[in-house]
Amino acid sequence: MDAEVLEAAAAIRERAEPLTMEALAAELNISRSTAYRRCGGMRALREALAERGVAADPSTRERILDATRRVVAVQGVARVSVETLAAEAGVGPVTIYRMFGDRESLLREALAGMFPARAIEMLQRVAEGPVEPVLEQVATGMIRFAGTYPGLMALVLAPASADRAEFLAIHGLQSDMRVMMTRFFEVQAERGVIPPGDALERAGAFSGLC
Repeated sequence: MDAEVLEAAAAIRERAEPLTMEALAAELNISRSTAYRRCGGMRALREALAERGVAADPSTRERILDATRRVVAVQGVARVSVETLAAEAGVGPVTIYRMFGDRESLLREALAGMFPARAIEMLQRVAEGPVEPVLEQVATGMIRFAGTYPGLMALVLAPASADRAEFLAIHGLQSDMRVMMTRFFEVQAERGVIPPGDALERAGAFSGLC
């Protein structure tokens, strides 16, 4: 088995993406026929991955969750239907209802690991101590989240909207990153850690820098 092809296939599966000949060709930037020739066919590739302990295909549940994350990362949540998610995952809507119960349950499970929860928790609980380490960790979480899920980051920082309201409701959050960042800067000014100033502007500037 071509070592480069095997590494590319493993990388695709590590991202929990479906392993197809088209995906493999795109990963290697070669034609589908060249990918087929270099791996000897999908069966040979699956066997080689299995020897490395790598599952060749995601389960149906994983495929649905992954498809949901891809869609909401770009489109947000308010306009996403079960039919859209089913089509992206390559399953029927009935399969989604059977596995997850309803649209909200699917979204809740798919989004559970996507939100920068640690950054939110830090902003909620910090009242004393140095400001810089907190902002550094929050910025790291925000940058990673924004780079992976740009559509959702827009919801986190955007003004009030139906999309944002549903996103927060699914997560069970009372307020979003924008609100908590503003409060964070208000508290630090009240403590005298930073000079007095417009906390909302500071939150916007910090988000913009991230």
